[in-house]
Amino acid sequence: MPPKIVLMISSMSSDMEQKSNIERSLQLIKARKMRFETVDGADPVNRERRNALFAVSGVRGKYPQWFTESDDGVASFVGMWEDVETMNERSGVPASYGDGVLTWEEAFGACEESAP
Repeated sequence: MPPKIVLMISSMSSDMEQKSNIERSLQLIKARKMRFETVDGADPVNRERRNALFAVSGVRGKYPQWFTESDDGVASFVGMWEDVETMNERSGVPASYGDGVLTWEEAFGACEESAP
């Protein structure tokens, strides 16, 4: 099965920018019709998973964080909202452009789309 997107959010964030970026992230994933899972980093039930994802990203306490996750549970950090927003804006830009910035297709092209 293809990897899925994991979006780590916080339902308890008081930072307006983080709240806005979480909402925009959810809108983008839904508009792209991708299979995804959210992990609420503020929920004590998710503490172990949150800490494991923090270890992968190297970023603590900032949301949203975007990951891809294979079926065997191995997560790879893709970036923060600003990174993913740039990837989305760069959709269709050829890899030969050569500036090292990933496009949506390069970052998430292998991920599974959601069921219709």
